[in-house]
Amino acid sequence: MVTNLKRKLALVFVLILLITGCKNNNVSNDDSSTQASDILESEQQYFDNNSLLEIAKQLLEKDKLLTDLFVGGILTELVDVSGKNPANFTSATSSEYEDFYVIEKLLSSTYSVSGGVISKYLGFPEYGYKSILSIEGKTYFSFHFIDDFAGIDINSISLSDGENENVKIITAGEYTLAMIYDGSEWLLEDSIYFLYKQKEDTKETDLIFPLMNNGTAKALSGKILVVEIFISDKDTSFSDEDKAEFEAKISDGINYLKKTAEKYNNTLEIDYKQRSYTHKSEINFIDDHYAFDFALAKTSFKNLDKYINDNYDTSIYDSYFAVLCVDKKGDGYAIPFVKGEADVFYSERFVLFTDDSSGDIAKNILSLFGAETQTDEYLTELYEKYSKNDIMLGTDIQNAEISEFTAYQTGMTKFLDKQFYAFYVTQDEELDTSFIN
Repeated sequence: MVTNLKRKLALVFVLILLITGCKNNNVSNDDSSTQASDILESEQQYFDNNSLLEIAKQLLEKDKLLTDLFVGGILTELVDVSGKNPANFTSATSSEYEDFYVIEKLLSSTYSVSGGVISKYLGFPEYGYKSILSIEGKTYFSFHFIDDFAGIDINSISLSDGENENVKIITAGEYTLAMIYDGSEWLLEDSIYFLYKQKEDTKETDLIFPLMNNGTAKALSGKILVVEIFISDKDTSFSDEDKAEFEAKISDGINYLKKTAEKYNNTLEIDYKQRSYTHKSEINFIDDHYAFDFALAKTSFKNLDKYINDNYDTSIYDSYFAVLCVDKKGDGYAIPFVKGEADVFYSERFVLFTDDSSGDIAKNILSLFGAETQTDEYLTELYEKYSKNDIMLGTDIQNAEISEFTAYQTGMTKFLDKQFYAFYVTQDEELDTSFIN
């Protein structure tokens, strides 16, 4: 009896302990829930758009500073660059950016790695030496390309929610970019300058260089008439085999241009015509570039353009030019029409000798359509840095390319990177070449 009573009391004691424990657990769970709610509220406040607006402005201020450093040429104001060649590197000694880690720290505290902006700036600009680089931990810079970018009004930006709580969207005028939280700090996914450049790159360029759109060779685009004129005089004559050799070289040179045009989303349709012209006395093409014009002037044709138009309907073509084939050794040359010249030279042509290559032919055709050969010492150096493999610097079509600049000048493309604006020099402009010894 006593034993049963003890058992019952023990059972009641256990039940009391269990009930008490459950109550304590419930209180603990409630406390945990309350703490989690407090933490969540705290995090939500931290990611609140209004509280993050100031952080976004600070990031955009750093973005502007980096644009000024890499694009705006601010280092030329902090360092004495008098007598320095813009196309070469100058040390940032004595400036606050002398040590490259200062710029590295600025980049890494402004942009996320995933956005790719850091590599874009370190690889800027596309042509020539980069704006800023590190040499043994020290900062060096070039200033051959400076883009005067106005930027945005940072105080007028707004912030909105992104795809999750770690992403915010900054709206700055016509530009939008993401700001992300990487677990320790907020960073930009893009740069205002590169967003601007992305839009600019889609716009057609309206610069007209001196030899563009002149004469009969308007643009390397569309349907083009090529008139091959085999010229014989008292000392030379053409056999069928000679003509076939010339035609093959011309075709090779033009096929090279056609393939390149395709890379610029352009198509060339070439129509070849052949004519023979015989002159009783010698025509001295080597010493007199206009010898053939003087020869035609004594005939009923009067000039080359009338000669071509009397034989062909040029109105069905977008452009046309002549190849004056001469069965002699020499260095071929192009004669583009320049505004202000007499109309008798309106029809553009180049002279082709027996030892000219397909590369010579391609280069001379490009010259007719507006490609320039740089004569200024600094611009020549800059051009070699921007487009070292351009065919206008050589004639080896196996290894040469047609640069963006040459493609634009000749009408293959309507888009030109702003870096090449440096080559647009009007007659009343003078380049500062004081740094050239």
